Amino acid sequence: MVGISVAAYLQEQGKKVAVFEAKSIGQGVTGHSTAKLSSLHKDSYTDVVKNFGDDGAKTYAEVNEAGIDTVERYVQKYKINCEFKRISNFTFTTRDDYVDKLTKEFESTQKAGMKTTFYNTGDVSSQIGLPFPVKAAIGIENQAQFNSYAYISELAKAFVNNGGVIYEDTRISNVHESFDSNSQHTLDVDHYNANANNKTNPLQVTAKHVVLATHLPIADRSGHFTFTKPMMSYVMAFSVHDQSKLPPHMYLNQEENPSLSIRYANKSLDDPNSEKLLVISSGGHLTGAPPKGGNQSGYQETFDNTVQHFGENFIKGVEYKWSAMDYIPADGVPYIGYINRVSNIFTATGFNKWGLSWSAATGKILHDLMSNKEGTEWTKLVDARRWDLKGSIAELTKIVGTVQNI
Repeated sequence: MVGISVAAYLQEQGKKVAVFEAKSIGQGVTGHSTAKLSSLHKDSYTDVVKNFGDDGAKTYAEVNEAGIDTVERYVQKYKINCEFKRISNFTFTTRDDYVDKLTKEFESTQKAGMKTTFYNTGDVSSQIGLPFPVKAAIGIENQAQFNSYAYISELAKAFVNNGGVIYEDTRISNVHESFDSNSQHTLDVDHYNANANNKTNPLQVTAKHVVLATHLPIADRSGHFTFTKPMMSYVMAFSVHDQSKLPPHMYLNQEENPSLSIRYANKSLDDPNSEKLLVISSGGHLTGAPPKGGNQSGYQETFDNTVQHFGENFIKGVEYKWSAMDYIPADGVPYIGYINRVSNIFTATGFNKWGLSWSAATGKILHDLMSNKEGTEWTKLVDARRWDLKGSIAELTKIVGTVQNI
């Protein structure tokens, strides 16, 4: 998502852009997400207010709202069929002991200037459209859901039609930095013959600006691997017996065990009247560790959590399932910008679980930096060169302790 989104935006600003994709466009996290676009991110604002203050939280919300608007703008501009739909999003809890935490998150969203609503009286479940007991919830309108793979595939086509170049099955194996801001960086390129499963035609390319839009930046001289942690997510799409009872909005619970992300989606992209599916993400865990619920399978845990909340009589069957991995930043905010302080090489990483809205806004952030507009509120908040040594040590300690206990 981030690579094509940045390429399309830079192209609009008059840049000549080439994209190198190790596999195929949309085959990574983008095509294996829940495809939600929202500025309401579980308990993120509590952390952002703590680490960056009220102004930082306002910027965080502003960037994500801009990301949603950017996706909508491209959908309209290129007439992309991707089931983009404005819809409400809710963060909720089913437990009394999480209400205070959710209340604090609501207060933090208010400090960020968000138009959120808090639900904690009466029948909260009915108010937000869920079929199981809910203790409290935060809601925000005018968010969006879509088919992320369909979107990014069509945006890539538009980018090429407008003069851009995409090389698939082509991996950048190294970046040779030039420390002169007016010089070109050199990239080693390995082209893969997908059918023969081998490398062919090694070559080099040069560029004044390089964006490492990989999960973590390759040639990670900046050490971003030390202050992000990898987390697995599992998603299953269920057919149901009564589509009229599908939850009408997007949802994410506050709890970690079990985690529960909820939305609906059409089974067929080409038929808006096709069967609608219940899409659930759950069973997440630290990469390399077992699922939090004790199951050996994240999919089994996702299935069990779905039945627990919706009932076995509601679920008809499993239509699709997929998984993805995300990197979680130590201080709650992604790392977007210069990879170091001495060259025009950029990164965008640590999106947590919210990479779709962040990715869509990243093009503007990087274009501002390329245009020497380094002092904007957006670029300062996500500065990829910031170091959170305390947070890094804490996260690494947790990860090492988890791995040792596996």
